[in-house]
Amino acid sequence: MSLSVVRTHGTNGGYVRGCRCEACRKAHREYEAAHRKAKADPDSGYVAADRARAHLQFLAEHGLGVGAVNVATDIIPSIIIGIRNGKRTRLQKRTEKKILAVTPDLALDHALVDAAPTWRRINEMLAAGTPESVILAALDRTGPITRLGRSQVTVRTAALIERLHTKLSPVVPDNVRILAVPPEQRRGRACRRADFSQIEAGHPVTLSA
Repeated sequence: MSLSVVRTHGTNGGYVRGCRCEACRKAHREYEAAHRKAKADPDSGYVAADRARAHLQFLAEHGLGVGAVNVATDIIPSIIIGIRNGKRTRLQKRTEKKILAVTPDLALDHALVDAAPTWRRINEMLAAGTPESVILAALDRTGPITRLGRSQVTVRTAALIERLHTKLSPVVPDNVRILAVPPEQRRGRACRRADFSQIEAGHPVTLSA
């Protein structure tokens, strides 16, 4: 057995080079299984970028640029730009599928707006005793809530928070000042207890997450 084979034990490459040890046979079986699975996946492989490029141009004509498509699809902007300007001539099928699924209406839901009104409503609900978990559930998100955009949020997020705020109609204590900014990111339950003790003492504070 050659040195090159010995150095590649436990890999499909080692099996291809002729090694039949248990580790290489196992690696080869796993490689073949993954290959069969990939071939069976309708979204695997690559396609020409023509349809995706045409759809991006269509969205641009409706005022939806790279940023809106990025937010709606989670495709990184450089890929979207490359497809749109023709530098990328091929793309993964699943990427094409994401782009073609974007409609002007859907993209508008993911358009970005000023986050200040949303943060003011969130802080009012927190100050009134609404658990953070309730707010996150309304957004279908997991925490912490400080992961929301500091300066901008999506239209969808703003609408969901406004709906929940209207439904709960939170009553904020008079001694609490509500700011239109994200809660301060502080660590530990002790910090959170300290913040609420300040509220009880009548000191205006910005609630922590």
